[in-house]
Amino acid sequence: VATVGLLQSLAGAWVSVLQFRRRMMCLLDEIYLAQHGREPHDIVALSPALQSELWLLCCLAPLAVTDLRAQTVGSVYLSDASEDAKASVISDVPTEFAKELHRHSLVRGAWSKLLSPWKVWLKRHFKLHESDALPDGVPLVSHPLWTKLAG
Repeated sequence: VATVGLLQSLAGAWVSVLQFRRRMMCLLDEIYLAQHGREPHDIVALSPALQSELWLLCCLAPLAVTDLRAQTVGSVYLSDASEDAKASVISDVPTEFAKELHRHSLVRGAWSKLLSPWKVWLKRHFKLHESDALPDGVPLVSHPLWTKLAG
């Protein structure tokens, strides 16, 4: 549930966000239907369609404020971290090479997981097998480009 006044505020905020991506304004429909003919202090139940619309706005919001035509920068940024230290480095490279590296960039979110305290201890003492640090059934496969660059 929400007050019509809250829905008015939300609609105004979303209009402000979407004013530079005007085509996304078509996402604002149910929020106005819920307000129609009501006073700001009235309480309304959020229909499933309105809930979906609000979730859709939240999910697509990054696209509304991201320059999808952003150019590749001629630098490579690398970072790593462990339990004891963290590090980062930057290197200037030709832009075409940076584009190719980006195309083959690693996405660790697909297999990263937090280790149990016992496995952290094993890893710190170099007794944890690499496969035991990965989720079940998800192998660690590196692209040949990265293997070559690391070698």
